[in-house]
Amino acid sequence: MKRYFGFILIIQFQKLLNGLLMNPIAAQALLDESTRPRADIYPEGVLLALRGVNFNPGEDPEGIVAIRLWLETNRIISTRS
Repeated sequence: MKRYFGFILIIQFQKLLNGLLMNPIAAQALLDESTRPRADIYPEGVLLALRGVNFNPGEDPEGIVAIRLWLETNRIISTRS
């Protein structure tokens, strides 16, 4: 995937998150390229940033995959790198 294409996806996803009326700090954390593992509680929901071993076929098994989750009562949004 070209970097340019990834940038376009980030812009589109950022517009989507802004339209969902979610916490702007949590929305930015979902888009960050590198995040440290954490759990943050906000009045609107919970942000989880996790890391794990990369088991994707053809990838370096020693690589780390990051997944970020935004959890609300009726909605879950996830992103990964």
